[in-house]
Amino acid sequence: MSCLLIDLTAEPGLAGEAAGRLDGPVESIVYSELRPLGFAGIWRRLRRRRLERSVVLVPELRTPGRWLSMVLLALLPRARRRTIMDRDGQEVPVSWARLLTDEIPFCVRRRRITRRVAQRCAAAAGSLRPAGRPAPLRPRRVAFIRADLGPALTAGGSLAHIRGVVGGFESRGCAVELLTPAPIAGFKDDRLHLIPAPEADRLSVELPHLAYNDTLLSRAVELLPERGVDLVYQRHALGCHAGASAAEALALPLVLEFNGSEVWIARHWGAARRQLELFEEIERRTLQAADLIVAVSAALKDPLLALGVPEQRILINPNGVDTDRFDPDRLQQERGRIRRRLGVGADQLLAGFVGTFGPWHGAEVLAEAIGNVEASSPTRFLFIGDGPRRRQAEAILDRNGRADRVTFTGMVGFDETPGLLAACDLCLSPHVPNPDGSPFFGSPTKLFEYMASGRPVIASELGQIGEVLRHDRTAWLVPPGDPGSLAQAIVELERRPELRERLGREARRDAERAHSWAAHVDRILERLASGGENAS
Repeated sequence: MSCLLIDLTAEPGLAGEAAGRLDGPVESIVYSELRPLGFAGIWRRLRRRRLERSVVLVPELRTPGRWLSMVLLALLPRARRRTIMDRDGQEVPVSWARLLTDEIPFCVRRRRITRRVAQRCAAAAGSLRPAGRPAPLRPRRVAFIRADLGPALTAGGSLAHIRGVVGGFESRGCAVELLTPAPIAGFKDDRLHLIPAPEADRLSVELPHLAYNDTLLSRAVELLPERGVDLVYQRHALGCHAGASAAEALALPLVLEFNGSEVWIARHWGAARRQLELFEEIERRTLQAADLIVAVSAALKDPLLALGVPEQRILINPNGVDTDRFDPDRLQQERGRIRRRLGVGADQLLAGFVGTFGPWHGAEVLAEAIGNVEASSPTRFLFIGDGPRRRQAEAILDRNGRADRVTFTGMVGFDETPGLLAACDLCLSPHVPNPDGSPFFGSPTKLFEYMASGRPVIASELGQIGEVLRHDRTAWLVPPGDPGSLAQAIVELERRPELRERLGREARRDAERAHSWAAHVDRILERLASGGENAS
């Protein structure tokens, strides 16, 4: 008897960790090896011998949209015990009886509900009218809507953006009401309105996004007139038409913050979805209904034009930074304390990376580059944050024998980031191109935080990064996705302290001059006041 572990994660090292939790001999199969066999081939492969256990390894339990297929995969081997296990070792037992009496009937019911909600959303989005020419406006009270269904925001670029934009509006005399499905760090007073989202469901990726429209729309239509709101500002979110529908119902102007096509993100970086055509239609209709779209990079302009958005309603407005929070002079004492805590010596350099370890952040490229830096180098590395690609980065460092030179902080609080960057001697932004060859459309908030910290930046010459930063003036730019060039740049700045000092000083000056959140919001208010006269 033995155990068969079917790995659906594709994360290096995770199957080995899971096997260590299981008794007896363990045979591991990566699902990519099974997929080409088709259902009949998988059936023959998994049914050929008797086992003590079969375990399907997944990133997290109750993965939406894939649960039924995972249950079937766990049931195919002839095993006494069948379970689904997540990366933390939590397990859920499965059986043929449970499949027939619970999972399949539930799946059928949920798909019927999803279909009804989808039809309702399609009708609502279809009724949205394209925006006309907006009247000049100087808003006094803004409804800021966060409609994406992530967890409570405690760190990361989206939190920095929300706090920055809200603070920018408030610094210009606008009161702000926040509508959000989950708490946002830093907002606890009566201006934060929690509008909880439906529970995420194990069998449907689409339903929570679609169903949230009903909840958000009904609450917004009730709340916004009570609060005297005269402008709706929404972060564009997957499948969300509620902000546009509320603005139309209340005859309020709508500003839509556009960080990229959520449909593109779902297709390339998200889970497989069955409603992409509907999400595309909602996205197109919502964008056309906005009086002003604040696009965070120039690379987003052409996709917006292709969706039928008039050029005069597009404002290209890069992300920004609270320069006071990252003031290196103010954080000088914090720098020494944190370096001592990290065990960084006076003769050592500390190179920092901040990120949520997304596929676009290039953490794996940085890990490979660290392997190319000589073992005698005085530079140590600090990875600030956590996320899905962290394990891959750690595995690369282990393979290259460089793990002892790197510290991973894990997720840190919003207020900890400025001190950690102040402790660094240089900052790294190794972003990589989009997987389909389309232009890189990001506007990384960490880029501006690095600049405001007065630290020299080594960054990929990619999209807006290569436009905001100037090589050998405010940063040292390298080809994206090239570990060798990145390693050479680290060594170059390592041996040239005068270059580090000059790049950091000029980057800080540039951040103060052009990239504060107040300046970001000023550009929005100027466009609103002009009635959309000036196209970007």
